Amino acid sequence: MRNYLIMILMLLSGFLAIVKIDIQSNAIYEETLLKKVDINNEILEMRGAYLRKKYEELPLRSYTDDGVPMLKKPLTEYIETQPYGKTKWIKAYGGMGLSGHIGIDWKATSGSPVYAAHDGIVFEAYGNHSNAVEGKIGYGNRIKLRAREGQKGYETVYAHLNEVFVSVGDKIRAGQKIGTVGDTGFSSAPHLHFGIRFLWFCNDSGVETPCEVIDGDNGMMGWVDPVKYLID
Repeated sequence: MRNYLIMILMLLSGFLAIVKIDIQSNAIYEETLLKKVDINNEILEMRGAYLRKKYEELPLRSYTDDGVPMLKKPLTEYIETQPYGKTKWIKAYGGMGLSGHIGIDWKATSGSPVYAAHDGIVFEAYGNHSNAVEGKIGYGNRIKLRAREGQKGYETVYAHLNEVFVSVGDKIRAGQKIGTVGDTGFSSAPHLHFGIRFLWFCNDSGVETPCEVIDGDNGMMGWVDPVKYLID
């Protein structure tokens, strides 16, 4: 009887040892996975920080001494009807995969002149949307201007226009008349939608193919609040 009990205890001890090893192995495996996730996140954060640092270090002639672009107001007379960010229409933007309004809306008289906010090259004009999300937004007739020096650049958008006076590839000067206020696309009244986002270029020249949108994962497709970049 004693030998029988000893045998059972030995078997039980062996089973518990196996369970302990298995638990330890799972714990080590989970810890390894977590470390890999942490390392990947750290790499992404470091890459993002590196790009932002490089972006801030590179000069751009259209920037102030503080390193921000100087944008002329594209309208002379207007009333702001919708700011950048989370507004009362947040649910509508959420349906488009956005965290909020990706620019500013300014109410203005239909046909009022719209001016370029900075020197640049016309990248898009009229209704040819460069991606599906912007197609859903319904910019209507719009213009995108891009500016760059070296790898650093940015683009501005002027949407819901009536007339467009420029073509893709045109070189534009700040203050140049590029179109007129309209009511095209998803719009309930004549107004101008204006936005800005920053770009990082890998190629040597041209504005067609930026390799990355700075802060493109901000829930706003990289578009940021243009208010702080506008000058009188």
